[in-house]
Amino acid sequence: LRGTMASPLLRRVVVVVALLAAIASTDCKKRREDKTSKQTQRQCEEGPCSEWDDGLRQNCVWQCQSEACHSEVYGGAMLEPGEVDTAKAQKFSSCLKKERREKLAADRRTRRSPARSSARTGG
Repeated sequence: LRGTMASPLLRRVVVVVALLAAIASTDCKKRREDKTSKQTQRQCEEGPCSEWDDGLRQNCVWQCQSEACHSEVYGGAMLEPGEVDTAKAQKFSSCLKKERREKLAADRRTRRSPARSSARTGG
C-alpha cells in the first residue's frame, strides 16, 4: 500500500522539480541574452555612433547592431528625433534575438563538425 501511495507523490515531486529547473534555465538564458544585447548596444553607442546627435543616435545603434534587422523592420527609413514606435522596436528586438540564436546554432555546428569528421576518419 505504501509503494502505491508514494509513487504518485514521487511523480509529482519529480515534475515540480523538473519545472523549476526549466524555469531557472530559461531565466539564465534570458539574462545572458540581455547581457549580450546590452554589451553590443554599448559598443555601438561608444564606438561608431558616439558622434551622432542624441536624437538620431538610436537609429545608428540599431543599424550598428544588425543591418539586416534594421533594414527588415525599418526599411531604411529612420525614425524622427524623439519618435517612438513600440511595435517596430519589439519587432527589431525579436529579429535580433532570432539572429543571435541562429548565429549560436551555426557556431555550434561549426565546432562540432571537425570533431565528427576526425572521428569518422579515425583521426
